[in-house]
Amino acid sequence: MFSANYIFNEGMAEKSVNYCDSIINIPNMKSMDSFIFYITDKPDDMGLLFEYKFYNENYTTGMISPFTKTIYSAKGNEYYYHEFIPILLGSYKRKEGSNFSYISEECLVCFLGEYNTDNYRYKLYYLATDYLANKSTYTLSNLLHKTADYNGYQTAYSTGIILAEIVFEKKGYKGLIKYINSNTTTVVDTYKTTYKITKLNKILFEITFRKKLKDSLAEIYSRYSQN
Repeated sequence: MFSANYIFNEGMAEKSVNYCDSIINIPNMKSMDSFIFYITDKPDDMGLLFEYKFYNENYTTGMISPFTKTIYSAKGNEYYYHEFIPILLGSYKRKEGSNFSYISEECLVCFLGEYNTDNYRYKLYYLATDYLANKSTYTLSNLLHKTADYNGYQTAYSTGIILAEIVFEKKGYKGLIKYINSNTTTVVDTYKTTYKITKLNKILFEITFRKKLKDSLAEIYSRYSQN
């Protein structure tokens, strides 16, 4: 859905459909026939859909309503992969007792929705810079508890990316499917789940987490120093 003066881009819409189909095929999710997608040009316009006179907080370019299967976008186009993932995950019937933490959901959103993009690398760059500098609050435990000091970005996104990469590199898409079907409600649950999938205990998981960030930072420096 879009405003009367908006010029609909069929090519971008088709790209979105193809993308959603590809994601559904990966984790073997239940097929979703359709969802509602509101397109606006900027966050202020999106806020008007909710009758906001102004934003006090939560100023954002995208929101979803899983209950009504609705995406609200302020990106101004038909393709918003970051918000497609939560809607598609909402169609997935998980096993009884499984439940996502916020970071676990974001790990799938960012990994499946942004892999190998500039946004993906920026997220890793910011976390790697802070984590590898051994800042006092930037421990893996604090990141999973979401208690690391705020430094201008959401650590949940980049923490989730590394978590997803570790699971994927160990067990591929089958590992991600198992992760979807597991309980990660608490930090303890997250460690237990990752151990069941990767066989990495807490110490080895933290070592792997640091190495992944170090390797990511080296790759980012190499890539952009050549441009």
